[in-house]
Parts: sequence; C-alpha cells; structure tokens
Amino acid sequence: MGLCGSSSGGPSNAYFDEYVKTLPSMKGKVVVITGCTSGTGKIFARVCAKNGAKIVMLNRASERADDAFQFIKGVAFEAQAPAPVFIPCDMNSFKSVKAVGKQLSKDFSGEGLDVLCNNAGIMGVEDKATEDGCDIQMQTNHLSHFILTAYCMPLQRKRQDLAVRFSRVQIFERYQQSKLANVVFTYALNNRLQAKGSKVKALVAHPGVAPTQLSANMMGGGGAKDAAMMPQCVWTLMAHMMWQSQEDATIGILRSGCDPAVKSGEFYGPLGLGGGTGKHDESEYRGPHGVLKEEPFANAEARALLWTASEKTTGVLYAASAGSVAQLCYFDMTVQRDMEPPIWVHYQLEGFHQNHRRYIQSRDDLQLRDVDLALKTNPQLSACSPWIQTGTRFNYPCGLVAKSVFNDSYTIIYKERGATNYSHLQVDDSATTIAWAADLAGRYKNLNPEATFGEGQQNQEHFNMWLLERFPPVKCVQVQVSPQNPLVPARVATRVTSTGTRVADCKDYMSSNPTCNFTRNGKPFACSGAYEAQKVKDWGTESGHFITWMRIAGLPTFRKAWGKVNTKLTAGTTLRVYVEDNFPVLPFYGRKALMLSTSSVLIGRNSFLGYGYIAVGGCCLLFGLVFLRHSLAF
Repeated sequence: MGLCGSSSGGPSNAYFDEYVKTLPSMKGKVVVITGCTSGTGKIFARVCAKNGAKIVMLNRASERADDAFQFIKGVAFEAQAPAPVFIPCDMNSFKSVKAVGKQLSKDFSGEGLDVLCNNAGIMGVEDKATEDGCDIQMQTNHLSHFILTAYCMPLQRKRQDLAVRFSRVQIFERYQQSKLANVVFTYALNNRLQAKGSKVKALVAHPGVAPTQLSANMMGGGGAKDAAMMPQCVWTLMAHMMWQSQEDATIGILRSGCDPAVKSGEFYGPLGLGGGTGKHDESEYRGPHGVLKEEPFANAEARALLWTASEKTTGVLYAASAGSVAQLCYFDMTVQRDMEPPIWVHYQLEGFHQNHRRYIQSRDDLQLRDVDLALKTNPQLSACSPWIQTGTRFNYPCGLVAKSVFNDSYTIIYKERGATNYSHLQVDDSATTIAWAADLAGRYKNLNPEATFGEGQQNQEHFNMWLLERFPPVKCVQVQVSPQNPLVPARVATRVTSTGTRVADCKDYMSSNPTCNFTRNGKPFACSGAYEAQKVKDWGTESGHFITWMRIAGLPTFRKAWGKVNTKLTAGTTLRVYVEDNFPVLPFYGRKALMLSTSSVLIGRNSFLGYGYIAVGGCCLLFGLVFLRHSLAF
C-alpha cells in the first residue's frame, strides 16, 4: 500500500517485471502478511505464493478478505505451493491481535515462521479512538504490529530468517507519527536482535507513491473531506504523471522479505528518478528501489522512548530471554575534591516504591535460606503471590522483590589530572563488603548450581533462567588502555562450542578480574554448560547485590551500596563509568544515578543532623547525670 489515488487506470510497471525474475525460490518458507486484501500486500502475497511459499493472511473478516484469500489460493494451486491460511485479525483490537499471536504460536510452533510482513495500515480516517483508547491510525499502523511481532519473535528464531517492517509516505500529522513509529521501531528491534546475536532480520520498506486502496478512506471523506472533493479524473491524471504502479511500489517489500542478501536494519525504498541524487520533488517517490540512508530522527533516545511507550500502552513486554545481552553505555565524571578511601559506590533510584505494602509482602525468606524447601516439588510459597510459579515450575527465588532485583553493573576506569592513560579502578563488590553481617550469617543460601536431581531439577532450571534474565552475559576483551581506546566491554550474546551447542557466555566482573582474561584464582573461567559454581556464587542469592536489594528501603528515593573503592582519588581525576544498563526506569517514570562518596562521622549529606544528634545526645547525658545525682541525694 502506498499513497493514494484510484485503484484503476494507474501507471504501468517500469521495474517490477524484471525484478521478480531475479527472486529466489520460496519453497518451504512460511510468510505471514497483515493487510493483504489489496495493493502492495496482496501483490507481495501473490509473488511469494507463486514462488512456492506458504502464505498466512491476517486480515479483518470481510468480503474483500475472502476474495483475496480465494485469489491467493488459486495462485498457490497453480504454483503447486502449499495452500494459504486465512486468520481473521482486527488490527483495531489488541485483544484480537493477541489472540492471533497465540494462534500463530500454537499452529506454527513446530515449523516456525520465515517472514513477518507488517503491512496493514490506514490513512485519512476520522479522528477517533479504538476500543483500547488509542488513536485508530497509531494502533493499526504501529501498536498492533508491535504486539504481533512480540508473539512471532520466538517462531522466527526457530527459522532464523527475516522480519519485515513496512512504511508508507506521509500525508497527515497522526499518520506521519504512526509511520515514524514504524521506522523507529524497526531500528530499535534491529538493535535488540543484533545485541542478542540473532540471525533474525528487521527491515523497513517504503513503497513511495502508488494508486492503491489506501485511498479508500480519504476518497470517501473520512478524515480528508477536502481531498474527496477532487474529481476522479484529476486523481487518474496525477497517477499517470507523478506516481508509480502498485507492482513497482512492492519491490522494496519483496527485496526485504525474499532476498537473502539483505542486511538487518536496512531501509528500502525508491531512490527517485535521479537514482538517489537527493532531488526532493515528486520524482523522489518513484524510480528503482534501493537502500536508503538511516534517518537521523531515529536516534537512540527516540528508539528507547518509543519502545517503552509501546510496551506500556500494549501491555506486551519483549521479555529478556536466554542469550540476551546487557545494553552498554558510558558517562564521564570529574572528581571535585580529594577523596580519601574508603570511597563508597552507591546506586540511587528515584520513584521506585519498595515500601509499597503489596511489594514488601511478596517474598519468602524461608525459601531463600532453606534449600530443602526450594527443592520440593510443591513448596508452600503463598507469601510470594503473585509471582509464585511460571507454568508448572515454582519460581526460585519467588516474589516481586526478588523478581525486580537491581541488576545494572558498573566498570570504572580513571586518569588523574594531566595523565594521558586510563587505569582500571578496583571496586570491591563482595558480599562481605556491601551486605550486612546479620544477612550473611545464614539468611540466604544458594541452590546447588549442579543440582539436576529429582524434585529439584525444574526449580534449579528456573533459578538458572532467573540468573540469565536478571544478569545478561557480557564478555570482556583485552584492549590497550589509553584515552583513545580505554578498556571497553564487548557485547557477546552467545558462543558456539565445538559440538555446535549454543550456551550462555560466561559473565565476568572486571572488578574481580581487571585483565578480562577469563581466569579466576589462576584457573580459566570457562562455562561448563550455561552455568557453573562460581557464577552462581557471584550472582545468585548469596551475592551482595541481591542481599542488599532484599533489604527494603522506606522511601521511594533511596541509595544502596554497590561496592567500595580503596584507592585515593585526587581533585581533577576523570572517571569513565561503563554501565551494563539492564534495569529499566522509564516504565515507572523513575530515574537512576551512580554516586561516589566518602565516609563521614557527621552524616555527609546533612552535617546539621550530625551536630544536632550530638547536641541532643549531650543534653540527654547531662540531664541524666543531674537527675542521677539528685536521686542519689535522697
């Protein structure tokens, strides 16, 4: 579908006929397409079916949808391709889209999906909200596709092939915003796929202008009544003079969905009659299709904001899964005055209500210290409601407090004023340093990391999944430490063993292993399976970070210890902090920060309180002595 005009009497094909001859066979492929009753969606389905693919058509139930299904069924029959499948799907209803996602997960759990073409879209409709309270254009064009893609991602990982996002030319403000969301979402999805080392590809295709059925609402009045006053002959004349055929407009989608040589994150569309010379007029939306440059508006901030807003609006989370990786970023800090050791490293959260009554109650301390209870098939964990079990497996550790554990990690390098090279700043984040002695005395006990026996096996596996989700793997690389090339963690999602088995990479804190050479206590720090004893010890329920988090804060803005530095920092020293950004704060409109502070007898943030406490204590002592002397006198 492209920008509007009459659905008949349009321009002839200029590139399509020759291009389809170059497409590879699609035999054995499963292609899911939304909005394929007409226009580019129907053409894409026709070409894929003709090349042997199995087509799954997601359209709103209508006579036009039935006609399109029968047409594709005939094409598939002639090509001796698998019969197409029609699944009714209303993109104006989150409930409908989620139901379709579940049906796809059930029907294609074995064979998986090869291509998801998010093609459905509307334009120029009346200004109204859907049953879900969203703008009808934004929900149809972006939010519903956001949901559908989330359900289809596990199916596409089975086939490790393509995911396609489809964009159109803009005409109205809300339509523009929905199309902007298409592009930004594709780039954001590509970032996540690349970070996981996935072979699934996310691409966006822009068809240019073509006389398609997208004009139906606009020509009929809808949200563009002025356009409806334009005579039909004028639209036909414009189509011949300015636009391309529907088939030519489909080339970008075909390339994204059928060409194995495409790269994830690419943006396809017409280069213009000038062949991509940058000419900005009506010819920009015609011509041969190729790779377009990445739009500057789709920056990292826009991607993060859209992703968070989409998850919040739809209620669908792209949950971390095996092989996910931490998002890495860094920032610089300058020491304002000399800081003598010990220097404490704290993280601060704002807007996180650990003091909420329902949250505080959702934990089971007995489970955390009683390994036998944790290994039972049917433990009594009612205190952990609502996060007691996932499917048939009991969660370990259970409860909302454990599920939401703060899991950002920091690596700090520094250079003193006038120095040219960075050095690694050792941070002691051991449990004995940052956790309370009373907590370490027996309130927390890890499961045996090698427990694969009887009743405990399923719970142990869930403990492993909790570890991997909350603490994604990050692999270190050894590079020269210099201002131009400081010590940088490199993101690696998975590695492949000699047997071809994909396992989680070993994560290594540089605070305990500054050279990043994967040794610990003189022995190689290698994975045995997905987990091993040392990893569970460092990041399991006996870790200092977990124990510190489980001590509930009384206010929505709080600090917790992350580590201790025993190196003096002089004024003017530059600190570069690399952050493994795992803990999201945008969903609850919060903020997070990292702070370095020294110890103070008089409470460093507000010395008046320190003096006040001393004064009041002194007065109490004085009056106590006076009253004691007075009582002894009698």
